Amino acid sequence: MEVETVELGYRNLRALVLLDADSRRPVLTVEEVGTSRRRWQAIRGGGASRSKRLFVAVDKRQVWETGILVHVFVEGNSSVDPDYIVHGSYHKGAMTVSRGGGGEDVARIGKEVSSISSVMKGEYTYHVDIIPDVDQAFVLALAVILDQRHNYDFEMPFETLWQWLQAAPASISFGFHGLGQLIHGCFDSLVAALGSAAHALVVPFEAVWQWLQAAAAGVSSGFDGFWEHTQGIFADLPAALAGAAHNLVLSLESFWRWVQNAVGGINLDLDGFWPLVQRFVNTAASKAHELVPALEALWRWLKDAAAVALPYVLAIAAVVCVAALVWHCWQILCTAAVQVAKALVQVLCSCWGWLYGVAMLVGPCCGHVTMAAPGVAGGLLISRVAFETAPRLFFQISRSAGGAVATAVFSTPTIASAVAAPVAALFSG
Repeated sequence: MEVETVELGYRNLRALVLLDADSRRPVLTVEEVGTSRRRWQAIRGGGASRSKRLFVAVDKRQVWETGILVHVFVEGNSSVDPDYIVHGSYHKGAMTVSRGGGGEDVARIGKEVSSISSVMKGEYTYHVDIIPDVDQAFVLALAVILDQRHNYDFEMPFETLWQWLQAAPASISFGFHGLGQLIHGCFDSLVAALGSAAHALVVPFEAVWQWLQAAAAGVSSGFDGFWEHTQGIFADLPAALAGAAHNLVLSLESFWRWVQNAVGGINLDLDGFWPLVQRFVNTAASKAHELVPALEALWRWLKDAAAVALPYVLAIAAVVCVAALVWHCWQILCTAAVQVAKALVQVLCSCWGWLYGVAMLVGPCCGHVTMAAPGVAGGLLISRVAFETAPRLFFQISRSAGGAVATAVFSTPTIASAVAAPVAALFSG
């Protein structure tokens, strides 16, 4: 059985398809639900239909807890109790699949120790032990979920970078090995050149010594022999110095060739690194291009939602503004309302007093016993019964609102009983 990784939607959620190794037929599809890496579902075959869902796996481990605790709910289970529980330690490589409710162990999943290079590539090795009569694809899907829970997929540029980093030490070691050989050859040539130069310098002294011996043995040879020996000494000395300089130049040429080779190796490494950078940039550009349709869809959704919700938002804003205005200005509004009420009462009372006076002059149409309003100039008449019922309210209204208002309120017993108390309270503030 093989596992193939695909991506779902613009959020690039992971989906892993378990394929039959021989027929390449999809057996199970394991999908990540959401972006929290804590919930997966397994679907029969290679489709995404919920009707073919087999189970849902939920990671129940808390942030401060270590180990593994995954609850597996088989499709059709509507209770909160899981059908299977996966527990153990991923990093210790010991994980167990048990039936829910403290049932028997049905499988064991082990993780082998991996090398550093395998870890950087995201390659891990697992071994699974399954008891008889247990679906093997079910347990393998749980193993895939555990692997994806702890090892997120690496992008290809980083894997290529790791391969380049692996190859770089070998190239560097090869370069240093060549550098050592060149330096060794340079010093060998230098030592040989210095040895030949020393030998060439010794030759003239040997010639001098031989000349001295010859001069001591036969001074009789005269100045002609002395001159010949002197010419021989100075003829051998330039030749010896020229040979030493030639050997030194050969050593410098060898060192210069090594420098040229080292620079060429560095250029070769840089030529290999540049395609890697280009590949990384191209991958990042493709991912950014895939992000543009998602942002466009989000923008269209926001515009549609704004068009639908705008009337409601304006209505809510108006209500909030009115409520805020009333909350902050209620004292001012109450004061204004009281002043308006007082003005209206005074206007109504003046009109009523005028009409009532006209009625009194026309005739005894009003069958009330009247009396002159006490303390009010002008001889205005009020109802005796109303006054005797609430004289204190009459004087209170007369002091606060004026005689015209008090006379209008106490013109009849009915009006006095209905509005005397509210008018007194209104003008008392």
